[in-house]
Amino acid sequence: MKFYIRRENEDYLSRFFILDDLGKEKYKVKGLNVKLGEQFAIMDNNIKLASIRKLSFPFIGIYHISHAKKEIGLMENRICATNPSYHIIGINWTLKNGTSPYSFSLLAGNGDIIMKQSKVWGIFGESYELEIFIEKFEIKCLCIAICVDSLLICERKLPALN
Repeated sequence: MKFYIRRENEDYLSRFFILDDLGKEKYKVKGLNVKLGEQFAIMDNNIKLASIRKLSFPFIGIYHISHAKKEIGLMENRICATNPSYHIIGINWTLKNGTSPYSFSLLAGNGDIIMKQSKVWGIFGESYELEIFIEKFEIKCLCIAICVDSLLICERKLPALN
């Protein structure tokens, strides 16, 4: 399954558009800035499917993802500022960096590819193209892609895809 994610604008809490490969909006993602940090919700027909919350820790980026009564986390490793790495907590997945900060693969514990993400320019404008190979992980993969994008924009001050 292919999806395309793009932001409404450069504001890091802006709404995301998640489109299917035909360009039809599949999910809505809204961001909020609350007292304890930023939060996102992935919605389908006004039903919340997942929530993402940034945990406020100085000098480290950590996101908490809640979906289908399961909790996972994404933590950024800032040892190398030019090539950040990420650790997924609570599920046996690995995030393998690609050729740019905007591209990566998600791998299962056995090495199988769960998802590939890359930056593309096409009929949907500048966006991320996600190819998700295991349908039951669709929402978790979308959540991780949103977390990585938010870390890149907020922490690294890289330009948003818009």
